[in-house]
Amino acid sequence: MTLITHILNVGKNPIVHRVTRGRLWRHAVRINRAVASPLVTTIDGFQIITDDLDSLSLCVYHEYEPLVREKMRSIIRPGDVVVDVGANIGYHTVLMASLGAEVIALEPHPGNFALLGKNLFMNDMPAYVYRVAASDEAGEVDLRISDTNDGGHSIECSPVGSSGRTVCITAIRLDQILPPGPIRLIKMDIEGHEAAAIRGLGDRLEDVEYIIYEHWHDRPSPDPSLYLDGWNIEIIAGDNYLARR
Repeated sequence: MTLITHILNVGKNPIVHRVTRGRLWRHAVRINRAVASPLVTTIDGFQIITDDLDSLSLCVYHEYEPLVREKMRSIIRPGDVVVDVGANIGYHTVLMASLGAEVIALEPHPGNFALLGKNLFMNDMPAYVYRVAASDEAGEVDLRISDTNDGGHSIECSPVGSSGRTVCITAIRLDQILPPGPIRLIKMDIEGHEAAAIRGLGDRLEDVEYIIYEHWHDRPSPDPSLYLDGWNIEIIAGDNYLARR
Protein backbone atom coordinates (compact mmCIF):
# COMPACT_ATOMS: atom_id res chain seq x y z
CA MET A 1 0.00 0.00 0.00
CA THR A 2 1.43 3.39 -0.96
CA LEU A 3 1.61 6.26 1.48
CA ILE A 4 -0.94 8.25 -0.52
CA THR A 5 -3.39 5.33 -0.64
CA HIS A 6 -3.02 4.77 3.09
CA ILE A 7 -3.54 8.43 3.96
CA LEU A 8 -6.56 8.74 1.69
CA ASN A 9 -8.09 5.68 3.32
CA VAL A 10 -7.48 7.21 6.73
CA GLY A 11 -8.85 10.44 5.28
CA LYS A 12 -12.36 9.01 5.34
CA ASN A 13 -12.24 10.13 8.95
CA PRO A 14 -13.50 13.76 9.02
CA ILE A 15 -10.65 14.91 11.27
CA VAL A 16 -8.11 14.31 8.52
CA HIS A 17 -7.08 17.07 6.13
CA ARG A 18 -5.00 16.73 2.99
CA VAL A 19 -2.83 19.52 1.65
CA THR A 20 -1.48 19.07 -1.89
CA ARG A 21 0.32 21.33 -4.33
CA GLY A 22 -1.93 24.13 -5.44
CA ARG A 23 -5.06 22.99 -3.57
CA LEU A 24 -6.27 22.83 0.00
CA TRP A 25 -8.95 20.25 0.81
CA ARG A 26 -10.82 20.53 4.08
CA HIS A 27 -12.92 17.58 5.28
CA ALA A 28 -14.14 19.25 8.47
CA VAL A 29 -15.53 22.68 9.30
CA ARG A 30 -13.60 25.42 7.47
CA ILE A 31 -11.61 27.75 9.67
CA ASN A 32 -12.33 31.28 8.50
CA ARG A 33 -9.72 32.98 10.65
CA ALA A 34 -8.61 36.32 9.27
CA VAL A 35 -4.83 36.40 9.15
CA ALA A 36 -3.38 39.82 9.88
CA SER A 37 -0.08 38.44 11.22
CA PRO A 38 3.28 39.40 9.73
CA LEU A 39 4.62 37.61 6.67
CA VAL A 40 8.26 36.69 7.23
CA THR A 41 10.88 35.44 4.79
CA THR A 42 13.03 32.92 6.66
CA ILE A 43 16.74 32.41 6.10
CA ASP A 44 15.81 29.34 4.04
CA GLY A 45 13.74 31.51 1.72
CA PHE A 46 10.31 30.32 2.87
CA GLN A 47 7.35 32.65 3.33
CA ILE A 48 5.84 32.10 6.77
CA ILE A 49 2.79 33.81 8.26
CA THR A 50 3.44 34.05 11.99
CA ASP A 51 0.86 33.77 14.74
CA ASP A 52 -0.39 37.04 16.24
CA LEU A 53 2.16 36.84 19.06
CA ASP A 54 5.06 35.81 16.79
CA SER A 55 5.69 33.02 19.27
CA LEU A 56 8.66 31.66 17.29
CA SER A 57 10.27 35.14 17.09
CA LEU A 58 10.56 34.79 13.33
CA CYS A 59 10.11 38.53 12.83
CA VAL A 60 13.31 39.06 14.83
CA TYR A 61 15.55 36.13 13.86
CA HIS A 62 14.01 34.80 10.62
CA GLU A 63 14.79 31.29 11.83
CA TYR A 64 13.80 28.97 14.66
CA GLU A 65 15.85 26.29 16.42
CA PRO A 66 18.72 26.41 13.90
CA LEU A 67 20.48 23.32 15.28
CA VAL A 68 17.29 21.29 15.02
CA ARG A 69 16.92 22.55 11.47
CA GLU A 70 20.44 21.40 10.60
CA LYS A 71 19.82 17.97 12.10
CA MET A 72 16.74 17.63 9.92
CA ARG A 73 18.72 18.61 6.86
CA SER A 74 21.36 15.98 7.63
CA ILE A 75 18.82 13.19 8.23
CA ILE A 76 16.01 13.65 5.71
CA ARG A 77 16.40 12.30 2.17
CA PRO A 78 14.02 12.61 -0.79
CA GLY A 79 11.22 10.08 -0.51
CA ASP A 80 11.57 9.54 3.24
CA VAL A 81 8.42 9.33 5.33
CA VAL A 82 8.67 11.83 8.18
CA VAL A 83 6.23 12.99 10.86
CA ASP A 84 5.92 16.44 12.45
CA VAL A 85 4.12 16.01 15.78
CA GLY A 86 3.17 19.43 17.10
CA ALA A 87 3.59 21.13 13.75
CA ASN A 88 2.45 24.52 15.08
CA ILE A 89 2.32 27.01 12.18
CA GLY A 90 4.39 24.78 9.90
CA TYR A 91 7.94 26.16 10.12
CA HIS A 92 9.51 22.69 10.36
CA THR A 93 6.80 21.08 8.21
CA VAL A 94 7.64 23.33 5.28
CA LEU A 95 11.34 22.55 5.71
CA MET A 96 10.70 18.79 5.76
CA ALA A 97 8.59 18.99 2.61
CA SER A 98 11.21 21.12 0.86
CA LEU A 99 13.74 18.30 1.37
CA GLY A 100 11.57 15.97 -0.68
CA ALA A 101 10.07 13.99 2.19
CA GLU A 102 6.55 12.59 2.42
CA VAL A 103 5.38 14.62 5.42
CA ILE A 104 2.63 13.79 7.91
CA ALA A 105 1.92 16.69 10.28
CA LEU A 106 -0.23 16.84 13.42
CA GLU A 107 -1.43 20.09 15.00
CA PRO A 108 -4.50 20.22 17.27
CA HIS A 109 -4.89 23.96 17.93
CA PRO A 110 -7.42 25.51 15.52
CA GLY A 111 -5.56 28.77 14.92
CA ASN A 112 -2.17 27.13 14.50
CA PHE A 113 -3.71 24.52 12.21
CA ALA A 114 -5.13 27.24 9.98
CA LEU A 115 -1.71 28.85 9.67
CA LEU A 116 -0.08 25.47 9.04
CA GLY A 117 -2.31 24.97 6.03
CA LYS A 118 -1.77 28.51 4.77
CA ASN A 119 2.02 28.26 5.08
CA LEU A 120 2.17 24.94 3.24
CA PHE A 121 -0.10 26.31 0.52
CA MET A 122 1.83 29.56 0.17
CA ASN A 123 5.16 27.75 -0.21
CA ASP A 124 3.65 25.17 -2.58
CA MET A 125 4.71 22.32 -0.29
CA PRO A 126 2.74 19.07 -0.02
CA ALA A 127 1.95 17.45 3.33
CA TYR A 128 -0.77 15.37 4.95
CA VAL A 129 -2.09 17.30 7.94
CA TYR A 130 -4.21 16.11 10.82
CA ARG A 131 -6.00 18.46 13.20
CA VAL A 132 -5.31 16.13 16.13
CA ALA A 133 -2.90 15.64 19.02
CA ALA A 134 -0.69 12.57 19.52
CA SER A 135 -1.07 10.67 22.76
CA ASP A 136 -1.13 7.13 24.18
CA GLU A 137 -4.93 6.92 24.09
CA ALA A 138 -7.45 8.01 21.48
CA GLY A 139 -10.31 10.27 22.51
CA GLU A 140 -11.33 13.80 23.36
CA VAL A 141 -8.98 15.73 25.65
CA ASP A 142 -8.55 19.29 26.90
CA LEU A 143 -5.76 21.39 25.42
CA ARG A 144 -4.67 23.97 28.00
CA ILE A 145 -4.16 27.33 26.33
CA SER A 146 -1.25 29.69 26.84
CA ASP A 147 -2.24 33.35 26.43
CA THR A 148 1.37 34.44 25.92
CA ASN A 149 2.73 31.78 23.53
CA ASP A 150 0.72 30.20 20.72
CA GLY A 151 3.32 27.42 20.62
CA GLY A 152 2.93 26.71 24.34
CA HIS A 153 -0.48 25.05 24.53
CA SER A 154 -0.28 21.75 26.40
CA ILE A 155 -2.21 18.58 27.19
CA GLU A 156 0.32 17.53 29.82
CA CYS A 157 0.26 20.45 32.25
CA SER A 158 -0.78 24.06 32.70
CA PRO A 159 1.39 26.10 30.33
CA VAL A 160 3.27 29.29 31.09
CA GLY A 161 0.93 32.23 30.57
CA SER A 162 -2.24 30.21 31.10
CA SER A 163 -5.43 31.84 32.36
CA GLY A 164 -7.14 28.47 32.69
CA ARG A 165 -8.75 28.40 29.25
CA THR A 166 -9.01 25.05 27.48
CA VAL A 167 -10.05 23.82 24.04
CA CYS A 168 -11.50 20.35 23.51
CA ILE A 169 -9.45 18.51 20.86
CA THR A 170 -9.15 15.02 19.42
CA ALA A 171 -6.20 12.84 20.41
CA ILE A 172 -5.04 9.75 18.52
CA ARG A 173 -2.30 7.16 18.81
CA LEU A 174 0.39 7.44 16.17
CA ASP A 175 0.12 3.74 15.40
CA GLN A 176 -3.43 4.46 14.18
CA ILE A 177 -2.32 6.69 11.31
CA LEU A 178 1.24 5.81 10.27
CA PRO A 179 1.53 4.12 6.88
CA PRO A 180 3.24 0.74 6.67
CA GLY A 181 6.99 0.64 6.23
CA PRO A 182 9.94 2.57 7.63
CA ILE A 183 9.59 6.02 9.18
CA ARG A 184 12.79 7.99 8.77
CA LEU A 185 12.16 10.74 11.35
CA ILE A 186 9.56 11.81 13.87
CA LYS A 187 9.92 15.29 15.30
CA MET A 188 8.00 15.90 18.54
CA ASP A 189 7.50 19.27 20.20
CA ILE A 190 4.29 18.93 22.20
CA GLU A 191 4.94 20.72 25.46
CA GLY A 192 5.73 17.86 27.81
CA HIS A 193 3.51 15.21 26.21
CA GLU A 194 6.28 13.58 24.15
CA ALA A 195 6.53 10.46 26.32
CA ALA A 196 2.82 9.75 25.83
CA ALA A 197 3.15 10.20 22.07
CA ILE A 198 6.03 7.71 21.99
CA ARG A 199 3.96 5.20 23.95
CA GLY A 200 1.25 5.70 21.36
CA LEU A 201 3.58 4.38 18.67
CA GLY A 202 3.20 0.87 20.12
CA ASP A 203 5.01 -1.70 18.00
CA ARG A 204 5.49 0.88 15.22
CA LEU A 205 8.38 2.31 17.24
CA GLU A 206 10.42 -0.51 15.68
CA ASP A 207 9.94 1.10 12.25
CA VAL A 208 11.28 4.52 13.31
CA GLU A 209 14.93 5.43 12.65
CA TYR A 210 15.24 8.87 14.28
CA ILE A 211 13.23 10.89 16.80
CA ILE A 212 13.87 14.55 17.56
CA TYR A 213 12.04 15.39 20.76
CA GLU A 214 11.80 18.05 23.45
CA HIS A 215 12.17 17.30 27.15
CA TRP A 216 11.79 20.01 29.76
CA HIS A 217 14.13 20.20 32.72
CA ASP A 218 12.54 23.17 34.48
CA ARG A 219 8.95 21.88 34.39
CA PRO A 220 7.49 18.48 35.29
CA SER A 221 7.02 16.08 32.39
CA PRO A 222 7.88 12.40 31.84
CA ASP A 223 11.29 11.75 30.29
CA PRO A 224 10.79 10.32 26.77
CA SER A 225 14.12 8.45 27.01
CA LEU A 226 12.47 6.07 29.50
CA TYR A 227 10.55 4.64 26.53
CA LEU A 228 13.54 4.53 24.16
CA ASP A 229 15.48 1.66 25.65
CA GLY A 230 18.51 0.79 23.53
CA TRP A 231 18.43 4.01 21.51
CA ASN A 232 21.41 6.34 21.28
CA ILE A 233 20.40 9.74 22.63
CA GLU A 234 22.28 13.01 22.27
CA ILE A 235 21.44 16.58 23.13
CA ILE A 236 20.97 18.94 20.21
CA ALA A 237 20.53 22.19 22.11
CA GLY A 238 18.56 23.37 25.12
CA ASP A 239 15.65 20.98 25.67
CA ASN A 240 15.94 19.31 22.26
CA TYR A 241 17.31 15.78 21.86
CA LEU A 242 18.04 13.37 19.03
CA ALA A 243 17.36 9.65 19.50
CA ARG A 244 18.65 7.19 16.91
CA ARG A 245 18.85 3.45 16.62
